[in-house]
Amino acid sequence: MANTQTNASADKTAEVTDNKALLEAKDATIAELKEEVAKKEAAIEDAVNEQVSKTESEISDLKDQVANKDEALKAKDVTIAGLEKQLKEANAKPTESDKPVYKGYQFLVDSFRFKGNKHKSVEAVKDESLMKALIEAKFSGLKKVK
Repeated sequence: MANTQTNASADKTAEVTDNKALLEAKDATIAELKEEVAKKEAAIEDAVNEQVSKTESEISDLKDQVANKDEALKAKDVTIAGLEKQLKEANAKPTESDKPVYKGYQFLVDSFRFKGNKHKSVEAVKDESLMKALIEAKFSGLKKVK
């Protein structure tokens, strides 16, 4: 019986040793897996941070582009406002070039009397014989233009 107890005790000790070895192997495997997971998490975090950094850089570039376009639009708005002002001024004041022209002669007046008849300069340029007579008479309401 003592021999049976010794065998049972030896079996239990061997079983405990085997279980201990299995637990140590499992602990080592778990430690390796944790290390592998930590490496993969670090790689994922690095990849995510790289993408975030790239995206932030792209966003910054786009904001700069928008700011530059806003400045260009403001400059164009200023130019347009200036041109609109010039257009209003140009339309408000009649210039000499608004007067009718006939073969290098420009009227200085809108209407005139010639040989007892009243004429409008816009109509006179259509009457070739009247224009020749005005030029020959050196009519003061006409000037030679280039």
